[in-house]
Amino acid sequence: MKKGDVVRYKTPASDFERIARFIVLDDPAEQIEAAVAAQKTHPAYRAKVDMQEICSLAFRPIRRTAIDEIEVCEAEQHCKKTGQPAH
Repeated sequence: MKKGDVVRYKTPASDFERIARFIVLDDPAEQIEAAVAAQKTHPAYRAKVDMQEICSLAFRPIRRTAIDEIEVCEAEQHCKKTGQPAH
């Protein structure tokens, strides 16, 4: 996973989370490095990234989510690169 990837929740807790897609706004590698350093004093700390919802709203909501709760959407990544619509 990298900045700009389209992601979704691995185990959605609601119907919204099942269909929602997001764009990663932070560099996950940097966040993991920071988490490793923070875990020395705060063992339960998890690496998190900001992600912006893909939607038609003028103001697109941003969520801060643990990296281990999201995964890259392979089909959406292919469509983003080729310009083809998602099916």
